[in-house]
Parts: sequence; C-alpha cells; structure tokens
Amino acid sequence: TDGTRDILEGFDDLTIVDDPVVAYEQSDKMTRLAHQAGAMGADWVIPFDADEYFRPHDSSYTLLSLLTELDRGFSAVHCPVYQHKTWDDRATDHKNFGKIIYKPSGGGQLQWGQHGLNEHVGETQAHAAEAREWQYRSFEHFCAKIEKSKDLYSRAEIPGMYGGHMRDLMAAENLQERYDQIMNFPTVYDPI
Repeated sequence: TDGTRDILEGFDDLTIVDDPVVAYEQSDKMTRLAHQAGAMGADWVIPFDADEYFRPHDSSYTLLSLLTELDRGFSAVHCPVYQHKTWDDRATDHKNFGKIIYKPSGGGQLQWGQHGLNEHVGETQAHAAEAREWQYRSFEHFCAKIEKSKDLYSRAEIPGMYGGHMRDLMAAENLQERYDQIMNFPTVYDPI
C-alpha cells in the first residue's frame, strides 16, 4: 500500500516473491527466502523491512567491502538497531535487540523479526554493521501501521508471545499520547 512494490519492479536482476498467505509466519517465510537467495548465488543475505537501512559501523567501508572482508572468518553479523526520529536524527542508544546479516550457506532458522539465528553454523561478528530504522515517520503513519496490524492480527493466528508491542498499541486508548511517549527519546544528528 506504500508503493514499495512499484519501486522494486523498476530494478533489474531482482526477484519479487508474492506472499498471498495471511498467516504471519515471518521466521519460516524469511528463512525460506534467505535459502532461496543462497540457492540463486547470494553469498550474504540481509533480511530487512522497508523502513530499515543497513550500513557499516566504520564509514571507511561500504557494506559490500565490509562483508567481503568478513567473508574470510565469519558467517553472520549481528547489527545494533538505531531508531530514527527524522531522516537526520537518530536515538543516542540502540534498541535492546539487533538485526542479523548472514550467509545462507551456514543454514539456520531466522528468529522472529530477523533479530538472530538458530542452528546456524559459523562465527558471528558483533557490531561491524548497524541497522537504522525510521519506524514512524509521522503520527498519521503511526496510526496507519496500527490499523494495518489490527487487520493482520484479526485474520492471522499470531502466537501471543509475538507482537507484544503492537498488541499494546492496538489496545491503547489515546494514540497521540502513546506516539508522543514512543517518540520522546534523546537524539543525535547522524543522517541515514
């Protein structure tokens, strides 16, 4: 609904996989896609959402040059996630969870939210790269994401142990107040 597919269709050498199944089986679906990418020749896979951006922690590298260097001894990279308030301003501290970049040749099962790997073979490098997330671009965007989640949660069987933050937001009585609380974090100028 945000035009992402239209943008992606403009790229050459890109495989788009449709997912008409409402069931929210993110871990299984993302793992299958990662292994499909490996079978198609991908050395590294970066499972991400449309509102996330990955980059090396050390700006003297590109993401490609970093992964090429890490290719010699590591099969995964654990990345801290920094929340952005605007394009230019990010939280001073990273979130309590990270994201993962990994080699599908090491196997494994992605965890819910792509926060880690289970049963993966190989060493993991911590903090060589980072993820930036601009989760809520405005109050209107925040509300639209909640409404989309209400629809999804009503049609899919999502185990209660997942999506706690969204369940809390869907039950909130005053969304403006919750938005203001969520967006009230200290920032530093550090553009995406």
